[in-house]
Amino acid sequence: MSVHSSATPTAAAPSTWSASLRARVTPRGPAAKSTLVALAHHGPLRIQRALYPEGPRGPAHVYLLHPPGGVVGGDELEIHFAVDAGASALVTTPAAGKFYRSDGRVGTLSQTLHVAAGATLEWLPLETIIFDGAAATIRTAVELQHGACFAGWDILALGRPAGASPLVSGWCEQRLTVRRNGKPLWIERARYGGGDEVLTAPWGLDGATVVGTLVMVTESPWGADLLDALAAKLPASRAGVSERHGVCVVRVLGDSAEDVRDRMELSWALARPHVIGVHACPPRVWRC
Repeated sequence: MSVHSSATPTAAAPSTWSASLRARVTPRGPAAKSTLVALAHHGPLRIQRALYPEGPRGPAHVYLLHPPGGVVGGDELEIHFAVDAGASALVTTPAAGKFYRSDGRVGTLSQTLHVAAGATLEWLPLETIIFDGAAATIRTAVELQHGACFAGWDILALGRPAGASPLVSGWCEQRLTVRRNGKPLWIERARYGGGDEVLTAPWGLDGATVVGTLVMVTESPWGADLLDALAAKLPASRAGVSERHGVCVVRVLGDSAEDVRDRMELSWALARPHVIGVHACPPRVWRC
């Protein structure tokens, strides 16, 4: 669930790049159109103007842009995205994120997502590629108020596509926290390092090079029929669906980012009417 960037070098450390982005969507006008009203950025993290492929009353589709294309050791990236009460937003990226080989320093991405009462946020970036030799930390904190709904995925490719350069050295650590009114709903932490047993063990990735996780949160009860339908969309092995305390998690392992992303999209499309109350409308950029 991730956007990555390099930015302008700081004067104190010429080889270190940093970037930050703060954005807010709020309802405006008689139609309560979800409108991008606040935007501040440092370095080359940008947002295109909001798009409305689902009509003016639908979610604002927002593309996070990163012209440089990747993160190296020492980079520090920070994203804050908020959706106000009564608004809705779908956020994605036009390209995969990348963490490149490090010189020993850690590249860090911190994402904080605030969803107010009665608001919805879908956080659906394209995959993140962890190149061999990278040192990466990705932290995502989702803060929900009462009545807020959220769907977000993270697709992590360990090594270059199609196994051309596997993750032999380096590492990536992920941390995800979802809270409602300050109370934890879902907390998980994963660490994948070159040569670690978790990459090949049956209890870990079992040799898969791509792992996708879709987390969906709504206060409406998840029925057995919907959970069964989600499971039916997944391969018989290397995938699963679970639900606890209103949090539904779909996880898929694979060897191709495109295949895993397709499974994530199918699951999102099936569950979207339950989570935010409207049918799926995939962003056009996913087909480019």
